[in-house]
Amino acid sequence: MAKSVRSFFWLSLGAISEEVIFRRYIRLAFRPYLGDGIFVVLTTSVLFGASHWWAGLGNVLSAATVGLFFMLMLRRSGVLWPVALAHYLLDLINFA
Repeated sequence: MAKSVRSFFWLSLGAISEEVIFRRYIRLAFRPYLGDGIFVVLTTSVLFGASHWWAGLGNVLSAATVGLFFMLMLRRSGVLWPVALAHYLLDLINFA
């Protein structure tokens, strides 16, 4: 398999799985306790940032900021696929 095809696959798999986990499952898990307002947005964003601990503090803060944007994007659109696509494109830019 060509390197570019593998990269496409792994980047898309990573973006989709992270969006499903953080924007869908974790949001739904915390919603009974935090509601669907700013507290759940901040919590999912911080957890998303924390999941990038392996890449250093700068990337944790960057991922948390991007996670905040993605969560707001999901709340506005109500649909997960545009958020996953934006995540994939951002990963493509960062890792290309």
